[in-house]
Amino acid sequence: MSPDREELEALIHRYADGVLNLGETEQLNRLLETDRDAARCFSEQSILHALLRQKCRGQAEAAPRRFPWGRPAIAAAVLAAAGLALALFRSGPAASADDPSGDVALVRQGERLPVRPGQAVLPGDRILTGADGRLSIRFRGESTALHVPADSRVEFDADQGRGKRLTLKAGRLRCSVAPQPADRPFTVRTPHAETTVLGTTFRLSVSQGQTRLRVGEGQVRIAARDGGREPLLVAAGESATADAGGVRAAPPLGPWREVLSVDFRRGDPLPSGLEPVFCPSGRIDRPDRAFEFDPGIARLKDGVLRLSESRARPESMGLAALQWKNPLPDRVRVEVTLPHQPGRQLTITLGGTPFTGYRFNFQPGEHYWRGFHMDRIPAGLHALIQRDSRDIADVGKSHLIVVEKDGETYRAWVDGEERIEKDAAPLPPDPQGVALTVGATFTPLEIEAIRILER
Repeated sequence: MSPDREELEALIHRYADGVLNLGETEQLNRLLETDRDAARCFSEQSILHALLRQKCRGQAEAAPRRFPWGRPAIAAAVLAAAGLALALFRSGPAASADDPSGDVALVRQGERLPVRPGQAVLPGDRILTGADGRLSIRFRGESTALHVPADSRVEFDADQGRGKRLTLKAGRLRCSVAPQPADRPFTVRTPHAETTVLGTTFRLSVSQGQTRLRVGEGQVRIAARDGGREPLLVAAGESATADAGGVRAAPPLGPWREVLSVDFRRGDPLPSGLEPVFCPSGRIDRPDRAFEFDPGIARLKDGVLRLSESRARPESMGLAALQWKNPLPDRVRVEVTLPHQPGRQLTITLGGTPFTGYRFNFQPGEHYWRGFHMDRIPAGLHALIQRDSRDIADVGKSHLIVVEKDGETYRAWVDGEERIEKDAAPLPPDPQGVALTVGATFTPLEIEAIRILER
């Protein structure tokens, strides 16, 4: 065995034991990226490790987690597993996990495994993400990449001989697919439909008895799983849905239309459609909590609008916000630009006030909820809906926070990076007729610009 091979196997054993340090992780990643034999060895031994623990659990629990090659009974299992590992590896393309975050698991041969950067994803594997989980999957040797957001379940078919094939059982999947051979397309199945592509970008979601497809580039063929209707060819910018009734093209969406735009950097005044309101901290958790109109909380100075405590009650802290009472359209987009403010927070609420609507919370820096999360706070409760726990870097420049509602789908971005994508149930109308708010709790907030668009 060459020194390089010995070094590789030592790294693989340490990886399987979960004791790789950062330098060793980078070293193993370099070997896997540059050496096809190393990638093959890593994939095979990863499967062997999982199979051996499952097949010989009683003996393995009493022994070190390394491969116990010296025991005849286990050696026989190794030989059987090796044949299966080689068959699985050679039956499909090599893929690996990239940038896993939050609650993410890989299920292989019935065993739930943690996901580490660079970990092989093989035919038959299942990927599960929780409320704050997400990861990307990249295929070696090409630019094809999958993004699996929170609350999703993706299964890689065991038979990859006819191209890349996977199943979206629940949640969402965003795909960027490099050109594929005509006889080996990229195929994604859902409970309601099957999509086939040769090279494109698209999004799929499964929820509430329906599959939704939106194509960004290229074309996607979508057909009902039962084959009951002719398949549709969906082009860039178009959408389709599939359910028990079959596959249908979705009506085309028109362009965004601006309904409010204010830029305090150029000296714009606060428009009449945005009302400054305040709720003292002592009332936030009470049943009678509500906002009161308070123009004293909003002050324009040096190209920003500052929201802070009430001038009428300078001793009182609480929730300061701007509220918009126009009817909330089915498709709406809110864009808020903030100056560089280390440690400051922002809450955008759609469908009501922070007490009645869906909240989208931006919190850079060292906070308990640092990052970005979507939640609700009905009386006496806190319901976390989805969380992106990645830190938001204070980069010394303005932040652009965007929240969008498209029917029952909510999405949010920070500086162009998607943070939230979630289907959520319709909300009852807000008792005060509030459609959305922009504000902060227990901390001053400075705003440079606000735009509201609909279509």
